[in-house]
Amino acid sequence: WEKRGFINEEWREICEIKYDKVWNFMGGYASVKLWEKRGFINEEWREICEIKYDKVWNFMGGYASVKLGEKRGFINEKWEEICKIKYDEIWNFNEGYARVRSWKALGKIDTNWKEFWLK
Repeated sequence: WEKRGFINEEWREICEIKYDKVWNFMGGYASVKLWEKRGFINEEWREICEIKYDKVWNFMGGYASVKLGEKRGFINEKWEEICKIKYDEIWNFNEGYARVRSWKALGKIDTNWKEFWLK
């Protein structure tokens, strides 16, 4: 099986070659895939969150959206799940709010994780 990691300009291995897939660094983090689960490593080549998510998206504004099973939520740069992973769809934060969809209800959440649902 092909495994992936990172090497430097001198072709030296700087990250263990163990991942099924790796993505480019953005904002100091790269997403990695191991055994069908995803997580992040930092520029010091450390896994900085548990590699347990089914999908992860890049950090924007200090938050990354993650998917666990069929539900989505956010983690912060301290690697904390900062809201329950319970939404069917989420969008990135814009002007302090992120749009969310849960079942058929549309709404938004703020950075204090207060929900505002459309009637």
